[in-house]
Amino acid sequence: MFEVDDLDDDEADPEVVNVIQAYLVDNVLKDVNRKKLLPRCMSAMQDVRSWLARIADKMTAAAVLMNGQNREKPEGLETLEFSRASLVQQHELLAVVLCRAVEKKEAETADFRGFLDQLKKADKYDVLTEDRERSKTFFDALRDGAFDFMLSILADVNSAEQQDPSRAALLKWLARKTPSLVFETVPFSSFFKACLTAQLEVFVDAFISNLPDVLRKLRSEEDEQRQLSQAHEQDTDLERFLLIIAMSYEDRSDAATNFWLDPDSNLAGFMHWASRRASTPLVTAFCNMLQAVSGNDTCATAAHDFLLDEGHHASGKMRRSQSLTWHQIFRELTFFANKTRDTPPTSQATLYRSGRPTTVQAEAEPESEMMLQAYLGLITKLTSESETARQFLLKEPNYNLVEVCYQLASSPILPHIRASVFTALRGLLTHKSQEEGHIMWTCLESWMGGGYVVFPPGHHRPPLNPPEDVQQKIGDELISTPEEGIAFIQFLTSLVTPSEESSSLNDSLPFPETLGSAFRMPGIEIYVDLVLATLSSPKIIDANNVYQARLLRLSCLEFAFVCLATFNEDLIILANQTNIQLDAAIATTDLATYVRLHPFARVMEWMFNDNTVNALFKIIHQDATEVGNASPDAPIITSILRSVEVISKVLDLQSTYVELEHKAKLERLAAEAPVDYKPNEDPNIRGDAFKTLIVARLSYEANEQDLEREFGRFGNIERIRIITDTHAHEKSKNKKKKPHRGYAFVVFERERDMRARRDD
Repeated sequence: MFEVDDLDDDEADPEVVNVIQAYLVDNVLKDVNRKKLLPRCMSAMQDVRSWLARIADKMTAAAVLMNGQNREKPEGLETLEFSRASLVQQHELLAVVLCRAVEKKEAETADFRGFLDQLKKADKYDVLTEDRERSKTFFDALRDGAFDFMLSILADVNSAEQQDPSRAALLKWLARKTPSLVFETVPFSSFFKACLTAQLEVFVDAFISNLPDVLRKLRSEEDEQRQLSQAHEQDTDLERFLLIIAMSYEDRSDAATNFWLDPDSNLAGFMHWASRRASTPLVTAFCNMLQAVSGNDTCATAAHDFLLDEGHHASGKMRRSQSLTWHQIFRELTFFANKTRDTPPTSQATLYRSGRPTTVQAEAEPESEMMLQAYLGLITKLTSESETARQFLLKEPNYNLVEVCYQLASSPILPHIRASVFTALRGLLTHKSQEEGHIMWTCLESWMGGGYVVFPPGHHRPPLNPPEDVQQKIGDELISTPEEGIAFIQFLTSLVTPSEESSSLNDSLPFPETLGSAFRMPGIEIYVDLVLATLSSPKIIDANNVYQARLLRLSCLEFAFVCLATFNEDLIILANQTNIQLDAAIATTDLATYVRLHPFARVMEWMFNDNTVNALFKIIHQDATEVGNASPDAPIITSILRSVEVISKVLDLQSTYVELEHKAKLERLAAEAPVDYKPNEDPNIRGDAFKTLIVARLSYEANEQDLEREFGRFGNIERIRIITDTHAHEKSKNKKKKPHRGYAFVVFERERDMRARRDD
């Protein structure tokens, strides 16, 4: 019957085939006087297996006789072998009939149960058979906390501080009833982590491949519990399993490719199944798992295609609309942004954001906030790893991700969610172009002024605040909530980093030359002040979370180092020593604009501040035991190294900065000087010659404080005036000699004090 069913039209007449098929269906499948086909097939297969068992016994006995008869074949052995081969072929044919009958929907529930009962008795594959006893044992282990045990191990191996924030929040929520382990100061070795995660990968693959009914039962039970009672807590074993997958495949891109290589594999099928019609906690766990298996460009692009709803089932059919997609993610992000901005700001001082969330807002929907954080974390991962995903999220007209993120940042949300917003914006700057960087700077400037605050209908929008008005408030919040500060400063660091298309000469600015001109002098000095004021703030030293405080300081150091390292002082040397027209050659409008707007000068100014210097040396001087126990990539180690690099860079650029400052001061004094200047009428240069001591060839490093300290021990000093000899400086520079600064006039209050110093 089934051979006829598979005949091609070229092999037989279609009418004849249809007649034969109809006869077979009516007389074989639908004969009421006969027993149903499936039970007959299973009974016949059982008889065949019985005959095969008896033949196997006879062949074993024949093999024993053959060993005792000089390896001569006993009589009848060939017949047994032929019978065995024929019976195996009959068994295969019966299996094909059984399979086709199931496809024809001739099977019933009792038939499947009977088939499974026979399958359990198979002596060759019985250890692989899915039986109820093993499922019961597995469920008993879950009820005893098997997944909690595994998560506790993974959480201990991967410290919470080093985990993704959304994953750490989900882990804390899932393990809220599990006793916490004693903190271990010595971290686990990397090779131990690799060994552990490899073994967990085997468990994950085996669980998905061999116990699919357990997964389905876990999900159905959780769904039933949610439908019956929303007020009571539900089992979250499936969420725990997804989190185990996430923590097992994190930073293991080669292993993660198994989810994407074969669309017909069990892992790929599980990915599709887990994303469909999921509850809020399950969506959160799934986003964490998807983030973990997107560790390189290939995997991240595959995950992006998955969210585009362009993936396929093993059957080749398109996925259903209930699966997680980009459309669903953006719809919920927009919904959350609209929901949190319903209440307008209470004062103009908080225009850039609508204040802190109330206690009721913060505790009302922890599951929704975890899901929102997971969405933002997934966006960050995919945009950081896949250029295809980044370009899609930036340019897709239906999803204005940047605007939604800034609206969220302007809303009364929790600090860790705002931190995730800035981290997502930072991910969008991966491999940025110069145009993309400039647009993001403009958006940030608008956010700082309150441009993304949306007011409900009927509420009047006050004028936009200049960013300086909210700078102090933001700085205070960065210190009070380090997690938010870390994300914001890392976002700023990505903004000041030159784009990949920029010249290696570093002759361009990473921001528009007119940035901020509507409120202040153009430039990013307010952002430099915000970051470096955070670095030197004493509040960081008193922070409760030492790890986050160190990470915050490290973020500030990274920002300062990028600002210093991207300044090209060779341009100034070329301008002073050659006749090259640099204004026409560099990417900036002219060299003066480059020097004036580059953040290098503002950072250098902060580096000469006593509080900043003290902060740098406190970062370097750490407990030797703690440094010895830390891993090479720990914040305490990287902060020390980065501090040394910043100090070294400051020393390299010090002479250039001092020269630029001196030149700027002369230009400023010249601009402020009166038009009709009469030296004889200037009180600052008139004095008593008998009380004045003249110091010639003054050291270039000397300043008024040094002179006052040197000469003040002879008597009270009325005033000190330093005259810079620019002509001598130019001569010494041409002769490659160390220049002297010029002359100093030290005026004492009493003549005898001056004479005492002169005669000394």
